[in-house]
Order: sequence, then structure tokens, then C-alpha cells
Amino acid sequence: MRNFLFVLIFSVCTIGAASTQTHMHFGLLSGSNKLETLTPKDFSHSGWRIGIDQQILGKGLYLLGGLHYVRFNEEARSGTNFFETDPAIQILKPRVGIGITPIAFTDLLKLRFKGMASYNYFLAFEGERASFESDKIKSGYMNLDIGVGVTVGIITVDIEYELGLNNVIEDLSDSQFRFLTVSAGLMF
Repeated sequence: MRNFLFVLIFSVCTIGAASTQTHMHFGLLSGSNKLETLTPKDFSHSGWRIGIDQQILGKGLYLLGGLHYVRFNEEARSGTNFFETDPAIQILKPRVGIGITPIAFTDLLKLRFKGMASYNYFLAFEGERASFESDKIKSGYMNLDIGVGVTVGIITVDIEYELGLNNVIEDLSDSQFRFLTVSAGLMF
């Protein structure tokens, strides 16, 4: 798996050198899963992410590659406090996919859609473990990330839904994470 991550990160960086646009963004996220033991009803895991995506080879329909750092609270809570994440989970998230800009109202105002596959690699678990058994956690999990964004000049606002495709905890079905992220950034 580490070889796969190295090749993916190297590829994104290499291809990114020829990209037409780079999108740096910061976002707040809130997520859950179907297991009541990990995410009780009306509770969520909140946190933040920072990342870079690169638009490669095109303007209307294009390839995307990116790398994100994600940090969210391990323990589900009834409110959303995005920056108080103790105990916390840290994730490194390389992703690839496609994007489309179906509507460019002007050169300064554009509507964008994207669909990406990502691998969420667990970097660290901080603080005292609340709900995850360390010997049962996989090294990471696959996601399908879909989103919509608006670009106004160089400023961007995006909403993404992340759907976990496989279980986070071995031998425990329905342990996939789902996150909703709202982010803002710069496109250059």
C-alpha cells in the first residue's frame, strides 16, 4: 500500500507540473457512519481539511489529482466544534478523478462539478482512544468524493460529499464513513 501511495503522490506532482490550474483550499467537515457504537444518532465527527487539487489537461472536461490532510474528532459529538478535535484522527488523502465546468458565465464566474476516487490513509490517532479498537482498524479506506463548486475570479467555494466504499474496522460491516465538506480556497 505504501508503494501505491508513493506512486500516486509522485504521479500527481509530476503531472501537476503541466497542469492548467491549481486549487488550494481549506474546508470544514462533518461526518458519520451507520454504526451506533461509533456515531450515535444525532451525533457527528467534525473537523477540518486542507489540500491542493490540480486540474490537468483541459478546461471544459479535465483530469484532477490532489492531496489532502484531514483531521477530525474520533469521538462523535452532538454539536459541531471543528477545531476541538481530541481525541483526533489524522488522514492523508491522495485522490484522482475528473471534473467538468459545464457553465462559464464569464471568465470570472464558473460552475464546476467533480467526481474523484480517494484513499484515506490513517496517519495517526491522537489522544485517548474512545471508540476505535486499534488492533481492528484498517490502514485506510477508499472513498468516492463528489462535489460542486463555484469559482469567482480566483476565489472558490465548494461542497463535497465523501462516501466511504469499504469498512474502516475489520470484520465490522457498516463502518464506512460519510462526510460533508464545505471549503473555500484560491484557484490559480
